[in-house]
Amino acid sequence: MPGVNAGFFSAHAMKETDPDSNGTSRSCWRHWPWLAGGAVVIVLLLAFFATDEPAQPNRLRLEKLSPAFSGAAISDEVLLRFTGDNERIWGSPRRMILGTNATMSSDPVDTVKFRHFLNTQRTEIEADWADLAVVRNWWDELAAFERLGDLSPGTPGDRTISFQPIRAYTQTAAAVAGREAVDGNGDAAFAILQPAIEVARKLEPASRSLIRSMISRVSQRLLIDAATYVLDTTEVPPEAKARFAEALGNGSGGPEGARHMIAVETARGAYLLEDPFRRMPGDLGAMAAIPILYNPGRTLNAYLEWSARMQDLAARRDIATMDTLTEAWLKGSAGLGVRNLGGKMLLQQMVPALSKVMDSYWKTEDKREALIKRLQEPGPAAKPAGRKE
Repeated sequence: MPGVNAGFFSAHAMKETDPDSNGTSRSCWRHWPWLAGGAVVIVLLLAFFATDEPAQPNRLRLEKLSPAFSGAAISDEVLLRFTGDNERIWGSPRRMILGTNATMSSDPVDTVKFRHFLNTQRTEIEADWADLAVVRNWWDELAAFERLGDLSPGTPGDRTISFQPIRAYTQTAAAVAGREAVDGNGDAAFAILQPAIEVARKLEPASRSLIRSMISRVSQRLLIDAATYVLDTTEVPPEAKARFAEALGNGSGGPEGARHMIAVETARGAYLLEDPFRRMPGDLGAMAAIPILYNPGRTLNAYLEWSARMQDLAARRDIATMDTLTEAWLKGSAGLGVRNLGGKMLLQQMVPALSKVMDSYWKTEDKREALIKRLQEPGPAAKPAGRKE
């Protein structure tokens, strides 16, 4: 039996390998060219999807956009005294707001409702202003700095200033100034607003985050509206107007200010895109480790090009084009073509909506420039105290 079995398998093997044995060899090997060709196609496709392009030099680095300066560390430390959820430190007084109704407004733009708010909530305004002593002292300390630094490294876990105490301070300062204006004390009203606008303006030039820049802009707009209300309500001494105009003229603004806001925000995205595997949490970061899904150079280049175009449009105040271009860019796979699926997903998650931010920025610029012009006009630029509503 062993001999028979050996002979059988030997003959079978010869039949499989003998080219003249009924064409069995051709039947066995005829699929290999197709398999080999398919393997080559797969390899070429994988190479195509994995092939990256050299990354452009990353121009969006926070240390270059907002370089440190002498004294930056000290001012940054003071500025970050209020971060996160720290209402227990400063109390968060809101009496004047809680007592309002539809006939009142804490917004100086609505002059009639604001005047009613000032008259009705006088006691509450005074109580809130007294309770903000810690924040007011902090603000005065910040006002003493010539410049306010920002040393944020641009990482997702950055510490950032809290908007809550700043909003409470600026809203209450606007109300106190309005109350002084109603009483005919224009000098006292501007004395309240002076340190507020100085710090709001100083927050912006060295900012390394869109959050800080927007806090600055929102505060500026409220304080500009409050100063305008004071000028419309009572007389203000020329010296007080000159000091306020000087503070409004300091800091940043115009096209370069718009560019800076977008640059620092997109710099944070560029930081993540340079090494998403280590810098991004979760599945997005893990996906970045697979070359056929994510091309780091191609993704970073597309992001930098988009940022440059947004900066140019923002500087020209072309807000409508910012929206349409970004929408078309994302729908068109962010200029990445058919490959780099991971890059497209990352960009769709990271590209911020900037048009509303820039619209608010330029409207605040309009108000700032108009108020500077008004403050610099010769002669009294005010209405008599106690005007009729």
